[in-house]
Amino acid sequence: MTQPVSTILVVLIFGGSLIAFVWAVFRLVPAVGRLMVRAFWCPFRNQDVTAVFEEEPWHGRRVGVARCSAFSPSDDITCDKRCVQLRELPASPAEAVLTNGNP
Repeated sequence: MTQPVSTILVVLIFGGSLIAFVWAVFRLVPAVGRLMVRAFWCPFRNQDVTAVFEEEPWHGRRVGVARCSAFSPSDDITCDKRCVQLRELPASPAEAVLTNGNP
């Protein structure tokens, strides 16, 4: 009767160790973000721009701007990067006012 109990105990310990190892790997290894190119009307610069956004790999949320055509060189971004917080990137000036309020 002790044989099944010891087997179950070994399986539970092994399973718990495996779960702890996988959790540690996902917590310690940094997530690899992806770069997505988006063309839109920038309500803050009042011009059409093409920007390369850094996005989270799982949710696709914008977390930063790597490059933007409004600046020269394009990777020397000197604005506050408020476009990262926009829910939707406007395609035109009229859309910028309608969807995001006053710029």
